[in-house]
Parts: sequence; structure tokens; C-alpha cells
Amino acid sequence: MERGAKSSKVKVESKLPVTMKSRNEGPTERAFEKRLAETLEQQAAISEILRVISSSPGDVKPMLNAVAERALKLCDAADATIFLVEGDKLRSAARFGSTPTPLEEGKFMPFTRGSLTGRAVIDCAVVHIEDLATASEEEFPVARELQRRLGHHTVLSVPLMREDRAIGAIALWRMEARRFTGKQIALVKTFADQAAIAIENVRLFNEDEGTAGATDRNERDSSRDQPIAVGCAAGIRHDRSSCFETVRCRVGERFHLRWSVTSSSGFGETGLWSERRS
Repeated sequence: MERGAKSSKVKVESKLPVTMKSRNEGPTERAFEKRLAETLEQQAAISEILRVISSSPGDVKPMLNAVAERALKLCDAADATIFLVEGDKLRSAARFGSTPTPLEEGKFMPFTRGSLTGRAVIDCAVVHIEDLATASEEEFPVARELQRRLGHHTVLSVPLMREDRAIGAIALWRMEARRFTGKQIALVKTFADQAAIAIENVRLFNEDEGTAGATDRNERDSSRDQPIAVGCAAGIRHDRSSCFETVRCRVGERFHLRWSVTSSSGFGETGLWSERRS
């Protein structure tokens, strides 16, 4: 009997480490699965924004809408608004959220350091305040006035950087005082970089389309200048010096002139036109 009891005790004790191990691994595995799911969701959002950018090269609005929507969802915010600099004001260019706000799309706000978004743009830096209700009235008069109207507390503003200047910002807020995490801020920075690049690409695309349109109009208006216009349009897409060479040749042929180089450098060449003698 004693041996049986002892054997039973040993058998029970031998199972304890296995039970304790399984209990310890449970939370760790769940935490890992949660982080993995969050990472995959963020990657999917970034890929979707890139897809929207590529599908609308001449229109920035779909991309701004996509950024605002995904920033709000992935950062657990109550509102996400993208502001763009227009003169001495900031325009609400895209917004996603259900909270009432006077800053609907198309509305303007003062471009000043007295607002969190204005400060983020002017300083070219992230501005993150846990509780706007306790912020300095003297330092943030515009932001405090807006807070009293809306009742939000935590605010995050990330600038849209193009080279060394900001062209706008993404602003997110929460109705409660709860800071955004480092990962969430990093994600919004990624969205801001994508938005800034897309805005620049749309500008260049529209400029190129405008140039092509102007060339077409010139071709229709004056068949006399057609060879020069076409030559320049073709040359400038590939090589600027080729374009200038094309223009010189066509002008010389058209007006019986000869180009004589007087000096040249790495920045180009200087010359004079003279009458061509047969």
C-alpha cells in the first residue's frame, strides 16, 4: 500500500512541470499571434494605398481618402483628417470619422503654430499631446478653442514632408486621453511619406499632361511651327541637350540662320545666330 501510494505521488509530481509549462506558453503564443496579425494588417493597408496611388496617377483624392480611412482604423482613432497647405491656410483635403467637426472637407483653418497641425507643418516635426484639455492656452489657442467645441483629448499630427519642407499633415484624435503607441506613430509616418510622394507624382503627371496638351494646341494652331514643337517635345522626354539641339537645327533651317558657339561649360553653351550665306 505504501509503495503504491508513493508511486502515485511521484506520478502526480512528474506532471506538474508539463502543466506549468503549458500555462506559461499560452499568453506568449497569443501575444505573438496578435502582433503578427497587426503586422499583416498594416502591410495590407500600405499595399492597398500603393495600389490606389498607381490606379489614379492624375488624381490625389482617392489616395488621400484611403490614407485617412486606414490611419483611423489601424490607429484606433475617432477622426483622421489630412490637411494641405494652401497659401496662408490649411485646407481639409480628406477626412474619415464619425465625430462632428467644423473641419469638413474643403474647410480651412489658420496656418499657425497655435494649432497642433499648423505647428507640425511649420516645425516639420511630429506633434503628440496626450490631453489637449490641459495644454497651454497661450501656446495652443487655436487647438484649445477647437477642443472646447469638439471635446477630443489625445491628438497626433504628422507632417507630409517633400524634401526639406512640409506640404501638409495627417491629424488624428481620440475622444479620450490615451496616447498613440510608438508603432502607431511609425505607421502614420509611413502613410505620410506615401501621401507626400503621391501628391508630388500627381503634380508632375498633371504638369506633363498640361505640357503635352499645350504642344497639341500649338500644333493645331500653327502648322508652321509644328516641326520645332514636335522635336522639342520628343527630345525633352529623353534628353534636354537633344531637345535644344533639335530646336537649333529646326530654327536654323526655317530662318536660314547659323548657330556659332562662343563658349561652353558643364552648364551649357553660349552662342550667336548669324545669317547663313549660300
